[in-house]
Amino acid sequence: MLLHPAPLKRFVHSAVFVCLALAASAQMEKVSLRARPLFEGFSNSTLAQPIRIEVGNTGDSTGGVLTVRNGNQDIKIPIELPRGTTKAVTAYPVGQSFLGLEVVLDTLSGRKIAQVESNMSWSDGSHTPGAVMITTSPGALAFFRTKSEDRDDRMPRRSTVRDGYCTPELAPDRAIGYSDVDIVVLGEGSERLSDQAVRALQRWVMLGGKLIIPGGASTPILADDRWVPVLPMTNARTRSVADLPHLRSEVSVKEPTGTVAVTTGELAPPGEAMRDTSGIWKATRQVGLGKVIQWSFNPFEKPLSSEKYAEVLLKAEIETGDTRKNLSWLVGETQDMSDPMTSSFEVSSEPNPFETKIPAAEKIFGTLLIYFIIVIPLNFWILGRLGRSELAWFTTPLLSIGFAAVFFSYAGSLYTTEQAVSYRGVLVASESQPDSMFVGGTQLFFPRGGAYDLRMTGVESAYPRLGQYQRYVGASELVRKDPLSLVDIGEIKGAVDASNLTFEEFDFWQACPAIGMGAKVAWGDRTKSTLKGELANRSQYPMKNVIVMYRGQAYSVEGVLEAGETKTFSARRARSGGPATVTGLQSLAGILGVNTPVIFADLAGFRPGPQVGKESKSTRSVQIAYVLDRTTVKGP
Repeated sequence: MLLHPAPLKRFVHSAVFVCLALAASAQMEKVSLRARPLFEGFSNSTLAQPIRIEVGNTGDSTGGVLTVRNGNQDIKIPIELPRGTTKAVTAYPVGQSFLGLEVVLDTLSGRKIAQVESNMSWSDGSHTPGAVMITTSPGALAFFRTKSEDRDDRMPRRSTVRDGYCTPELAPDRAIGYSDVDIVVLGEGSERLSDQAVRALQRWVMLGGKLIIPGGASTPILADDRWVPVLPMTNARTRSVADLPHLRSEVSVKEPTGTVAVTTGELAPPGEAMRDTSGIWKATRQVGLGKVIQWSFNPFEKPLSSEKYAEVLLKAEIETGDTRKNLSWLVGETQDMSDPMTSSFEVSSEPNPFETKIPAAEKIFGTLLIYFIIVIPLNFWILGRLGRSELAWFTTPLLSIGFAAVFFSYAGSLYTTEQAVSYRGVLVASESQPDSMFVGGTQLFFPRGGAYDLRMTGVESAYPRLGQYQRYVGASELVRKDPLSLVDIGEIKGAVDASNLTFEEFDFWQACPAIGMGAKVAWGDRTKSTLKGELANRSQYPMKNVIVMYRGQAYSVEGVLEAGETKTFSARRARSGGPATVTGLQSLAGILGVNTPVIFADLAGFRPGPQVGKESKSTRSVQIAYVLDRTTVKGP
């Protein structure tokens, strides 16, 4: 008996489908996926959450896309998986914690999902300070953890400071990776850091971080040319001493038993130093908004490791809160982009979609209610009283057109506005650094639907404003899709899948080319009420509202500092105005070095982030903070 061709065809198709599905399932069984925090022991990050993703493939060669998901964004990372390989990828998602953070691998053979593993450290909250050591021997910062008597021995230990570790080979290659860290200590093996990891650390310091470089018997990092531009000491030499009396009095511990190896040298200006009979035992150098601190000794080595030298010294550096203050100032300058800044470089009369106010829901519903009252009961009642009900065929469309015009007037200008972009943030540049860093945000407006490439370069991280778009897991919840698409190919690329009249807003960190400036400043009088000197703008961007911050005081320079201009000035102490309130700038005054002038100004023409659309100049607020960390300044 022969089977009918149709059932036979369906049977063959079903069999092929089942075979293919089984083959794909078998292939995915040969693919492994693991995700864990990059810093061993670290948790509760409040900004970037660097994670290490490991993908292995023992099956046929394949490729796919990794998607890092949290409640606020997706980051896609293309990946190739040749047969028999294991690949490791570092991602930098931004969010509130590791909870709910997952990694999805999609290939032609199927999908694999991994939750990011939770670290076992415990802290009193997400704002607990964080210390990271780059080392091949983790655990040296364990003194930050204490044991509460009422807690179960199986529970993680309470941390007064979150301590984390990573090997030199795994160290972040982007400054954003250290955004939730207060101090970084370069430990054993740090000389093996890659060029990208060294640049990431130096950029993080430039943005306000604090880097600790211990000395001691073996300090190969001091001979590394990559670190020479930021080292506080030069011509360092190693020798042994019996005691460090000044250090011992600072930390209030007993004299070490045995000789101490110290590596000390000459102070690199404009640094600051603490000395004793052994020479300089602590040197500090301002690098951008942050600091590099070099100890002549190594408190993690004997005989100093037997006492609390490291614990006392590191806690003292963390308790200043310098890193948090710097980051708070930077992030604070990017907030509320809907508020036009009075410090905008220039005011434009052109239509600005970001200043268009969408009517409140009450106004819209009120207009609709009036429309229905007039069109239906009132319209027919009046025409009925006049005996001309047939005119409703004409009055109803006319009334509809009239109310449509009213609704159009609410936001009609958006339909005639060009694609637009607006920026707000701070460009931090340093005399000692080969590049600069922008921390800020952008608003985008797309009048017509379509797919738009944002043409971004050098962006380390981009993330929608927290709360702008949320992914809800519950089936009864509304899912909102963010039109912003982010792909990480070593730097972040972005695209927007826009519908008509789409607004998009996100923050980002970006590495930018160096900005050249120079200055010679000195007190204008003994009362320090005036500052005089010379400013050189070696960049291609004009600057306005220039403020020179020096020794805790702000001095306002009149006029515009044009691109390429060198200007002699005599400035009086500022009281208000400028690119930020003087009060805001003075929050940094106690952090910056004694002999480190900083130039703040509004910057014209510089376009960070997305290179699409016409810039809205009336809502632009891009500032520069240029730190003269190689300039030694003396009074009159």
